[in-house]
Amino acid sequence: MSSTGTRVARRIVADALRLNWSGLEVRFAVRCTAGVAIPLIVSALAGQPLAGASAAYGALVTGLASRQGVYRTRVGAMLAASAALAISAFAGASTGAFPVLNIALLAVWTLVFGLVGVLGRSAIVVSVNACVAFVIFSNAPYDTGMPAVHALNVFAGGVLQMLLLVLVWPLGHFRAERSTLATAFRTLSNYAGGVHADDFGLPDTQSVSAVSAALADPQPFGSRAEIAAYQALADEAERLRGTLAALATEQHLLAETGMNDVASLVRNALVAAGPLLDELAAALTAGRAPAALEEERRILTGAVRELERTPSDTAPYVHDGRALVSQLRAAMRSATAAANGGLVVGDVTLSVAWPNATKLREMANRLLANCSWDSIYARHAIRLTVTLTIAVIAQHLLPLAHAQWIGLTVILVLRPDFATTFTRGVARVAGTVGGAILASIVAAFQPNADAYIVLAIVFAGLAFALFNVSYAIFSAAITGYIVYLLAFGGAPEHMSAFDRVVATVIGGLLALVAYGAWPAWTHSRVGDDLADLIDAQRRYIGQVLLGFAEESSDEKKIRAAQVAVWRARSNAQASVDQMAGEPVRPRGVTLGKARGILSATRRLGIAALTLHARVVRIAGAPHALIDRFAGDLDVALHALVHALRSGEAPMNLPPLRADQVALRRALNEQGDPAVEVVVAETDLIVSGVEKVASILAR
Repeated sequence: MSSTGTRVARRIVADALRLNWSGLEVRFAVRCTAGVAIPLIVSALAGQPLAGASAAYGALVTGLASRQGVYRTRVGAMLAASAALAISAFAGASTGAFPVLNIALLAVWTLVFGLVGVLGRSAIVVSVNACVAFVIFSNAPYDTGMPAVHALNVFAGGVLQMLLLVLVWPLGHFRAERSTLATAFRTLSNYAGGVHADDFGLPDTQSVSAVSAALADPQPFGSRAEIAAYQALADEAERLRGTLAALATEQHLLAETGMNDVASLVRNALVAAGPLLDELAAALTAGRAPAALEEERRILTGAVRELERTPSDTAPYVHDGRALVSQLRAAMRSATAAANGGLVVGDVTLSVAWPNATKLREMANRLLANCSWDSIYARHAIRLTVTLTIAVIAQHLLPLAHAQWIGLTVILVLRPDFATTFTRGVARVAGTVGGAILASIVAAFQPNADAYIVLAIVFAGLAFALFNVSYAIFSAAITGYIVYLLAFGGAPEHMSAFDRVVATVIGGLLALVAYGAWPAWTHSRVGDDLADLIDAQRRYIGQVLLGFAEESSDEKKIRAAQVAVWRARSNAQASVDQMAGEPVRPRGVTLGKARGILSATRRLGIAALTLHARVVRIAGAPHALIDRFAGDLDVALHALVHALRSGEAPMNLPPLRADQVALRRALNEQGDPAVEVVVAETDLIVSGVEKVASILAR
């Protein structure tokens, strides 16, 4: 094996067996385990163990689906999962006694659900478990009759789990909003304390994106006054994000021009904001009003006063320092209001994340766009369909008890990308083998039906609690759960542990061989993902610059463009990370180039964020030089997007540096406040564009 292959293999094994104890979720496990326990106990008392096993299965999967979304969106994900499971259970149980028809229908099922994953994480959870349900209910004891009853039991278990979730919402009292906001403020604190003049980075986008998602789907049992307070906090978090980015940029530029003393003062203001941001995060986590922190406020105010004493007391960093103090004060007020009943509001219009015709149309267009040989999701759907068909045929040919675990393992292991497929493959096989051995040891004591109920509930609780700790341990817990669930339903599970291990190993190897035979390397789409990011930044920067050149800015359009950048950056970062785990040498954009381009786009991002923060505070001032720069920048970024998509070097870029120099001269001659703000950030923008162009020209 080559050194690259050895390195990748070691990374796969390490990732598969890594433990992340910070992901332990006890409260989530308790609530979801109750949804599994209720149908098992009720069915035992009613003497209908098989019905209870079906409902408990629906409750388990729906509980896992409840990790998606916030409030209404979470209910939507759970209902979609319950419905998909029920339909799949009916289809599998109806055709299970007819192998040829069952295999043909499973192929169609897998092809459709394999493609549905393009719609996002919630869709992946629903689609994977729908295929799992089809395989499970195609086999004994579910293929013996009454498919509609089995499907109804599965759906009832899912609905029960959903109702238990809704019942705890009033008790949680804005837990989702407080959690996401606390994470956002904690991230801002880490950014403020970690900024260096030579590496000023871009503030995290995922935390503020999570805040936006939470507030777009508000707590249904909360008052409008409370929702308004949390919305005000989210607005302040976004303003603080822009102000911190602006100060970080100014510290960098001051250090570059030799004004290290002033750069140090800017740094002091950033560091002084950290304790106040930490207190906001702590208060939100605890659901209380933030402490006064008079000494910390005094330190921040003193740091800003030092900035005001510099020779240029009207410089942008002075304005940003004052804004930092004001925004932190406003955030403290909003946090206090949120803890004490909310803000006094009139008629508040809430933007609720309900499905609408536009969103449904977008989903349909995305599905149609991915019905192409070039789509990794279409290729994944075909690969999964062919592999699962082979697995189910093998299931009918091999003399193994519960050979359906071959197909189940294929479904759970195969993913569109290399790293996830192989990491999950190792973790799944290791976890299933461990779970089967543990289940066999326990079964050797010959527990009765009541003991099987207790064991199934315990292992379900472990699966929920350990989902984010380790996929291998989660797989072991799920294996034990299914063993005891089916044993409760009447199957002699303790007699077939060895066969289950063999079937799992066969399924895991089949999935890995299938991916190796027809891989979908992430590096083939990295160029497109980076192009999407730069294209999104082109639209965002264009909207922001328009706010400086015109009398007023359209904040709604700017915000929409910013959210698009967040989404594109997450996709690009994920692609580059996945690319790093692949054992092949890319022919197009190499890993080094991809990382360099991603780094350069951070310069564009922090400049755009800084400009966005200042559009709000400075009245528009028409200026022909800003228009010229914005137009040339649009052309230049278009050229970079084309170069990334085509694999060609960018040609004949507009004279952005000359445009930027003209802006600087205008500042020296006129002192135009709008131009003064734009000049420093356009310098960063130009350097970012030049860096991307130089990387692509190599």
